[in-house]
Amino acid sequence: MADVKSEIPRRSFVTSKRSIAVGAALALLWAILFMRPRTDFVKFRIVDSVTGQPITNVVVSTYLRWTQLPIEKLRISSVTPWKGHTTICSDGTFTAS
Repeated sequence: MADVKSEIPRRSFVTSKRSIAVGAALALLWAILFMRPRTDFVKFRIVDSVTGQPITNVVVSTYLRWTQLPIEKLRISSVTPWKGHTTICSDGTFTAS
């Protein structure tokens, strides 16, 4: 009897390479579409209500949603749709983006 060798079919190797390439392309497309930085800016002046003078050395914390996808439905505690940023305003003005 002839010796039968088990070989991996060539087609499955090419298909797996193709599926990896398609997956990488889809991941890149997702990153380009949904991870774009926001371009809207809002500027705040923090002033004293009595004197109207700018208040210096104020700590400001902002939170923004970094994705529009409802990832909170995944219920993974380490993944949230919010990104926080804390800064110190030294001149009484604060710009949020």
